[in-house]
Amino acid sequence: PAYMAPEQHLGRSTDARTDQFGFCVALWEAFYGRRPFAGETMLEIVDNVCNHRLVEPPRTSDVPGWLRAVLVRGLSPEVGDRWPSMDALLTALATDPTRARRWRLGALAATTVVSLGLFGGYMQRESRREEAEAKAAAEADARARRCAGEANRVKEVWNESTRERAEKAFLATGHPLAEGTWKRTAALLDEYAESWAVTREATCLAAELNPTEPVAGQPDSAELTRLCLDESLASLNFLVTALGETKTGNVLRAQSGAAGLPVVSECTDPHSLSVSMHLPEDPGIQARVAAARRRLIEVEALHSLGNSEAAREEARAVLVEAEGINWPPLTADAQFWVGWLDVSLGEFAAAQPHLEQALFIGGEARDPIAVRAAASLVYLAGDKRRAFDEALLWGRLGQLLLGYTEGNVSLAQAKLLTDLGTVHAQRGEHKEAIDHFRRALHIYEEQLPPEHPDLAFSLNNLGMAYLDSGDAGQALAFHRRALDIRTRSLPPKHPDLGYTYVNIGLVHARQQANSEALADFRAALSIWEANYPPQHPSISFTLMAMGEVYEAMGNHGEAAKQFERVLELRESSKTALAVDLAQTRIALARVYWAQGKRKDASALALTARDGYEGAGDAKHLAEVEAWLRERDIHAEPLQPGPLQPDQG
Repeated sequence: PAYMAPEQHLGRSTDARTDQFGFCVALWEAFYGRRPFAGETMLEIVDNVCNHRLVEPPRTSDVPGWLRAVLVRGLSPEVGDRWPSMDALLTALATDPTRARRWRLGALAATTVVSLGLFGGYMQRESRREEAEAKAAAEADARARRCAGEANRVKEVWNESTRERAEKAFLATGHPLAEGTWKRTAALLDEYAESWAVTREATCLAAELNPTEPVAGQPDSAELTRLCLDESLASLNFLVTALGETKTGNVLRAQSGAAGLPVVSECTDPHSLSVSMHLPEDPGIQARVAAARRRLIEVEALHSLGNSEAAREEARAVLVEAEGINWPPLTADAQFWVGWLDVSLGEFAAAQPHLEQALFIGGEARDPIAVRAAASLVYLAGDKRRAFDEALLWGRLGQLLLGYTEGNVSLAQAKLLTDLGTVHAQRGEHKEAIDHFRRALHIYEEQLPPEHPDLAFSLNNLGMAYLDSGDAGQALAFHRRALDIRTRSLPPKHPDLGYTYVNIGLVHARQQANSEALADFRAALSIWEANYPPQHPSISFTLMAMGEVYEAMGNHGEAAKQFERVLELRESSKTALAVDLAQTRIALARVYWAQGKRKDASALALTARDGYEGAGDAKHLAEVEAWLRERDIHAEPLQPGPLQPDQG
């Protein structure tokens, strides 16, 4: 197979120029001491042959450039680009255009003997090959048909019919971003389907050309690759099916769902396969495990589109099945998904034991799911419960598991680093936060496509960490990179663009570039008001930021308008946090005080003090108490009266 031309590997028609390719491979090996196409495995060699990746000749070689050019033409991937006949090739080999006598009398004489000797042997074998050629060609054609059929399985999932069904469902939602989001989602699915088909065909051909001996009780590497690709195809199928039932609330999740499909290339990584596709020896249990794994694939597809209730119901059912099968990697996966879906639905107390079980069971099985569970526990403890010490302990355990688990844990490691970076940022440990975010970004840049949403998210994290550390210049650079990715990959007015505009606005505000900051905040506000209800926290956050810029400019009238609107929105919201209400009240108190509205300002500040005290926010409580002392305000909290007309 190492001497076969691309058309033979791909099952296409052959002629005499196909033999010319193999002859030039042999000559190259004779002249240079190595074959023109490298590769440690048959799959790598086939890939390099079909993509014409020639190795560089040794630097010490005295073979002239004209001779290399003769061979390179004979090795052309397109049949029509090779020498028209073997006679033409031999004539070119015997003609030295440089007339370099020294080389011709020495090395050329020797290599010509070698080449003619090879050709003589080649011609002697030709008659014997003719008889076998028809059989080999028939086998190659059959092999090509079988592998093309395997590759075409993706068309059963993603085709004109399923595309039209999903597109109709998208457009029927009436969502303002439906058309733009659909175009980008469909393009991602096209790329994924093509990647799957190419990988399936190449691995099929490689397996047939270079079969391996199976190990008792376990599938061989080719079978593991096939099983892995089957699961990837199942992921695509579940996602496409769900997209065909798209509702308004799912539209904005579709693109990230397509971007989050399993990485096809991992199905050709033997080390990853040995872990991710590790199965029990008993064939009956193997079948039950495979069926349960497919159900978890559906769980992930449902979750990616925001159908978390349905996903959790199915995950719970799979967990019951997994506990009956008693195969630890499956049980750990099911525990993880039940726990993570509990987190997604805001049921944090219920999530904790499931994630812990996923970590410990997965850890004992050396399964990468243990690292994902550790990252989720860091997020749950740090972001949701503000239990930072506990979060860091889970993080240390996750980092320990990185060296213990097997398989590809890169993306799980990036998630763990991101969640740990967030904990350090919340603790005011800027250097540690930046270090963790940078390491996560490095992994994402290596593992993900250049426009993947997680890459933009990671850049935003770094931007905020640098802003908190006081380095506004670095912060702005990272946020602009994130904006560039999101502008290129998302439709206009997508909410994720709003987050980046707000982040850039915060940097401009820190730099006292107030006009630029207000423009950024207005851009974000226009996006969010087109997508979210008025009480959405993102709208309140942006209005607060605008009010703070107006306050810094000394425009207390405009600042008061923004803060008053935020207070109204947050007081009418059922989900507003006490600290958010306190933040709004003390901000409004500051501008009222500056406007001379002392009574309302005092009442708001005292209520803000009580809000921070009740929430246990010692840092902001101390700031409010200092503000009250400076103004000699000691009264008990008062209910604010009707807002006075603006006098400023």
